[in-house]
Amino acid sequence: MQIPTKMELYEVKQAEWTAPEDVADLFWRRIVYNSAILSMRRIFREEYEASPTGFNAIQIKKEANEELDRLIEENEKRNKDLADARVKREKEVIERLEEETLLEIERRLDRETEKAAIKTEQILSLIVSLFFINFRRQKLKLTFFLLIFEIRFKHFFYTYPGVYKKFQFTIFHKLLILFKEQSKNLITKENLDEKSSRSIGKSN
Repeated sequence: MQIPTKMELYEVKQAEWTAPEDVADLFWRRIVYNSAILSMRRIFREEYEASPTGFNAIQIKKEANEELDRLIEENEKRNKDLADARVKREKEVIERLEEETLLEIERRLDRETEKAAIKTEQILSLIVSLFFINFRRQKLKLTFFLLIFEIRFKHFFYTYPGVYKKFQFTIFHKLLILFKEQSKNLITKENLDEKSSRSIGKSN
């Protein structure tokens, strides 16, 4: 393959496995590289001729060190600014997360307080309802039970009135004592706060 130049034509040896277009591309790259080298030499020569004292190695080294120090100082300043910005950004993120966490805790406490108020109202309404067991109502039920018992066996009690009075006093008295002992564990309107505080203390 013959390549034209300014002076003459010369032939480039081409390997059998190399494509002709690859050889032309490599040759073109060589021409570009040589042109760049010639341009750099020309620029270097012009700068050298323009300098009144030529190139002073000491001065060049001094200027290079000054430029290096300046670049290092600029880089440190940039890093410091970036670090300050990062710290400020992280502080803002932490403050926002703390605020969101406190708001979430407050919302949950409000919900729990609302639920507790609803439960308290339900318990109080149950206490004042007719189906809630307390000492007075249990006493009425026992009296009603004795009355039914008396009506059921009135013939026997009329025949033996002394036995009836003794039976009535004994049974009624024992039932009242038993209910008083059991009623200590009942929840009433008066001991609601005390029972609640005890249950909370046990759960903790």
